[in-house]
Parts: sequence; C-alpha cells; structure tokens
Amino acid sequence: MTDARGQYALEVTASNTFRVKTEREGYQTQERDLTAGGSTMTVDFVMVRNCSPWPAELGPMMVRLGLSDFGVCLVEWLSNQPSNYVAAQRTVYYRSPSPAAGKLGALAHELCHTWQHRGILESGKDDPKHDGEFVPWWTTETPEGKHFVEITGWRLANPGGPAPSFGWIDSPEPWSTGYPNPTEDNAEACAFWHNPGNDSLRGQAALTNAAPKRAEWMRRWMPY
Repeated sequence: MTDARGQYALEVTASNTFRVKTEREGYQTQERDLTAGGSTMTVDFVMVRNCSPWPAELGPMMVRLGLSDFGVCLVEWLSNQPSNYVAAQRTVYYRSPSPAAGKLGALAHELCHTWQHRGILESGKDDPKHDGEFVPWWTTETPEGKHFVEITGWRLANPGGPAPSFGWIDSPEPWSTGYPNPTEDNAEACAFWHNPGNDSLRGQAALTNAAPKRAEWMRRWMPY
C-alpha cells in the first residue's frame, strides 16, 4: 500500500530482476520489470483511468482519420480543467468542454490531436513527451503540418527564441478559433470539418464559407 501521498518503499536485499504491479480501483493496472542493483532506485507510475466507450457518432470520424487501430483511450473525468489529449499516454481526457461545442465537438477536437500525433510518429519522431515537442514537431517535421502553417500564414513572433510552442501569429482570415498555435487551430478546423454532431453551424460547407484556406487544406489532407 502507498502512503497518503502515493509513495511507497520496498526493501530488496539481493540483486535480482522482479516485477512491480500497480493497481487501483477505476484505473488501469500497470506492470514494470526492474533490476535491483543494491542502490536506491526511484520508480514513478502514472496511473491512467480505465477507458470509457467512445460515442457511436465518432466511429466514422475515427475510421476516416485512421485511428481505429491506434489504441486511443477515452477517460471521462469530472474536473474543472479543459479536455485534452496526452500523447505520452495516448489518452483523451474528457473533462469540461466548451458549452458551444458540447461533448462530441470536444472529443472530435482531441481526436484531431491524436491524428496529428500519428503523423509525428509516421515522420520518424519518437513519442512527444510534452507540448513543447508536439507543436514544433508537427509544424516542422510532418508534410501536413508544414503545409498548414504555410497556407494559413501562421508564424512565430519570436523565431529562435524560447518556448517555440507559444508566441505564434496567425494571418487574418474571416474565421478564428482563438487558439494560440497551429496545432490547436488545426484541431478545431478538423473538428468543424468532420462535424460529428451533424449540426448546421459546422461541417464542410460552413468551414469553406468561413475559412476557405483551412477548408482547402482539409480537402487535400483530410478527404471525407
């Protein structure tokens, strides 16, 4: 058992290989093989909640984005934090989406981040460990990311400076997501394009009318 802070300690007297398994109700069981060598060793486990079923309305979108075999976990978690996609865990956390988008819109946005992640892996990069890697890798290492930056006019306010995932400047187009960088802007455009909620405010026609440059990109890289 861990203590109240989630910490634990095991005393191993002989050098050997052994397996540590973590279990907690409502979370995925994790196992790790370790080799004790006589010195103090710290091993951290990030507990991931059990996967929830994906809404049926998102099934066609997942097929079109090629995500059906990507092993993406959906975790529904009551929190005042926004929904997000964690590449290191390959998990979408659904928490508190925008009231205008609703659950399907929020999940569609995060699935589009998952599609970006797959593009990074297919370009030969390792799994991004944080957004500081995810944003520049997608915009500089993948052909679709490079083209999105080019066609929409995104550029860095401080090229060569610190924190490359921030300080972006978007070109004016009669449609803006209000997001701070190309990956977020692209994910929202992608969610509009696929429109799993099937409402009149989103979809291919709505995006083409409001943001023709983004719609042009969608037609090339995300054929419906």
